[in-house]
Amino acid sequence: MHTGTVVAALALSLTLEGCADGSAEATSIRDIAQGGSQDGEVRHARGDFRCDGTFTGSFDNVIVPRNGTCTLYDATVRGNVKALRNARLTTRGNRIEGNIEGDEARAFSLSGDRVGGNIDLVETVASDAAREILICGQTLPNGNIQVKKSRTDRIIIGANTVDCPGNDVPKGNIQLEENVVPSGGVLHALGNRTGGNLQVFKNRGGGDKRIQANTVSQDLQCKENDSPFAGTPNSAGDSEDQCAG
Repeated sequence: MHTGTVVAALALSLTLEGCADGSAEATSIRDIAQGGSQDGEVRHARGDFRCDGTFTGSFDNVIVPRNGTCTLYDATVRGNVKALRNARLTTRGNRIEGNIEGDEARAFSLSGDRVGGNIDLVETVASDAAREILICGQTLPNGNIQVKKSRTDRIIIGANTVDCPGNDVPKGNIQLEENVVPSGGVLHALGNRTGGNLQVFKNRGGGDKRIQANTVSQDLQCKENDSPFAGTPNSAGDSEDQCAG
């Protein structure tokens, strides 16, 4: 069977396996809103809005404070969303014109957003049961997804579109680098589509690592990752090292 056909056949099942199972806390945006934890709808918050609770509305920038927990749904953010140290961020169905950023935050569950900039998560480290980075169904017309130097039980990057059809110059990379996933955990990149490169370098630990069913316009590069590691099948302009084949 042709590689492209295999990739297409695997994409849906693998992505549902990862993203749906990994985000059970958020069965739908409406469930979150009606579950009794909603803090309010913000007509328009100018400047930096401190998100510690569940909110929708219009914002200039959103900051999740240290140790805070923020759920943002059906919102418009004209700038950036940033999670600070030990913060937890959940997003569902937002339009974010800037970046989603995290530096030493605790956990992320990002689903169904349109992001004008980048998703950049660095040094996510959890000390409790909330040990996960879930990035599923995101659309980034002009940006990149980067997860680096994180130590967590679950990293799932699934069904994202990084670069949109019609761009004159292919854009958009996905980078997973120097993360640590312990035995019993997972690092999966499944069913993504990118106009640039997919790079998976130096990820450590005994957790299951799978890079499968992705469509990569340029280079798919997988190097120096600990086993267990599965790097095929994918569709790419060129596949190298652990993802060759």
